[in-house]
Amino acid sequence: METPALAPPTPPTNAKRQEAERRVAVRHVSSQEAVSRPLDLQDTLSWGAQVRDVSLGGIALIVCYPFKPGTYLAIEIQGVPTAARPLLARVIHAEDQADGTWAVGCEFLKPLTPSDVEPLV
Repeated sequence: METPALAPPTPPTNAKRQEAERRVAVRHVSSQEAVSRPLDLQDTLSWGAQVRDVSLGGIALIVCYPFKPGTYLAIEIQGVPTAARPLLARVIHAEDQADGTWAVGCEFLKPLTPSDVEPLV
């Protein structure tokens, strides 16, 4: 009796894609401009940012400064009247980009509601 042949293992896909598939909340692409500043340095400069995507639980920013994981940020979305208050978030990861910028993934301290996310996309 012959043993059935096993299918070869499928090659692993991009690790980042696998990470994205594990996210709890749906990410919405955004191109809003924002300003970010660390909460622990009240008199520091604010850093311009481009919002890459946003969800109920977090936000991804493109910035020119590598905020360290664990840094708490106040993020102000520009030109969105309903986003008058800064969004408070904690940096989870920062990845160096080929163009010299940094992709910074943040987790909101207080999750947003769907009506909070809508004007940000």
